[in-house]
Amino acid sequence: MSVEIIMPKAGMSMEEGTIVKWLKSEGDEIKEGEPIVEILTDKVNMEVEAESSGFLIKKVRFEDEVLPVFTVIGYIGEKGETVSEREEKAKTAEVIKDEKKPDKKETEENSVFFNKSLMQSDKLNRATPAARKKARDNNLNLGDIPGSGPKGRVQLADVESFAAGSTVKATPLARKIAGQEGIDLDGISGTGAKGKIFKRDLVLNAAPEIISKEAELKPYSGIRKVIGDRMTESQFSAPTFTLNIEVGVNKLLKLKDKIAAPLMDETGEKLTINDLLILAVSRGVRKYPDINVSLTDKGILCHKEINVGFAVSGNGVLMVPVVKNTEDKGIRNILTEGKDLIKKAREGKLGAAEQSGSTITLSNLGMYGVHYFNPIINQPNSCIIGVGTIEEKPVAKAGKISVKKVIYLSATFDHRVIDGALGAEFMQYVKKLIEDPYSLLI
Repeated sequence: MSVEIIMPKAGMSMEEGTIVKWLKSEGDEIKEGEPIVEILTDKVNMEVEAESSGFLIKKVRFEDEVLPVFTVIGYIGEKGETVSEREEKAKTAEVIKDEKKPDKKETEENSVFFNKSLMQSDKLNRATPAARKKARDNNLNLGDIPGSGPKGRVQLADVESFAAGSTVKATPLARKIAGQEGIDLDGISGTGAKGKIFKRDLVLNAAPEIISKEAELKPYSGIRKVIGDRMTESQFSAPTFTLNIEVGVNKLLKLKDKIAAPLMDETGEKLTINDLLILAVSRGVRKYPDINVSLTDKGILCHKEINVGFAVSGNGVLMVPVVKNTEDKGIRNILTEGKDLIKKAREGKLGAAEQSGSTITLSNLGMYGVHYFNPIINQPNSCIIGVGTIEEKPVAKAGKISVKKVIYLSATFDHRVIDGALGAEFMQYVKKLIEDPYSLLI
């Protein structure tokens, strides 16, 4: 028994796939319908199921290789069978196929004969040895059996299915699920060779009905796609780590209440805790300049300016305006510049220059009741700090219970340029500034 493992065509638009991981080793026993290799298409990761039982006798393609659909990536055969034996059988089949090839004139004069007779002949039909034997034993004409293998090759499962009177090709697992869920396989389009149905096809073919009845399909384009592509690139291009730290904010809130009114009189803008956090982060970066870096193709770029980006939701999309040169700015300038950027963002008037050049980012989800989270770095920054909601927490001190207000800061760092110890020291210093905030005004 010899079967080729191929790169499947999982959808009409798929032209190539990438081998992500072999799930079986050479010599492993395999059952029909069992996942044997994981591949990546242009849309999803998926597992390729074995089209027959046997042993994985050879892998000919390996992880991270990008291959056209229907490329042979390995072989399933009998225990002890070698690839050379498998290839010899394939060569014999090709010789048999070409043994009686008509010339052009004969083809033109006898096209009907060739189409209806010779192309139905066992001798011209590609099939595995096991499939041929099964067909002979059951007095079946291989030309009447649709093949599910590469280039229409008839496999043992095809003959068995045809002999049993089934016109639907499906793996045992797919048949089991279809039976349990009451799914009619006659209405399912398979993505395997020659339309063979796999487990994944049951979900893929059910999706259009679900979408048409219960959901609205929106285009993934414009700024939404840009943000998505950037977040995907950031998440998978850099190894990161996140530190979560609890910070007391009683004194920060008192300071805010004390200076909010004078600042309102002077600037006309309302002071928020986010303005004070931008100031604290700026001072922290000034103390630890190795946080203020970006990794480039030429090396580590050490920024002299501290430009703090902060996430703002405006017009249904996420934007990150940037307060620039905060290393020497006080709370008044951070307040006025930040509020001007927020206003532009929500009116859709934020320019490209006002969204670029950040060296560190702040993302505050506290207003949504979020306590802590793992923010994704805004490349090419090497750090982003997530801010959680303010909550009250009981604290025992000198035998007495008191209540203090705290927030959680969740800082994600690019581990390629920032080590855990440096990140922790930086966050401890920011914590110190927030818990003793009056030094921020000096």
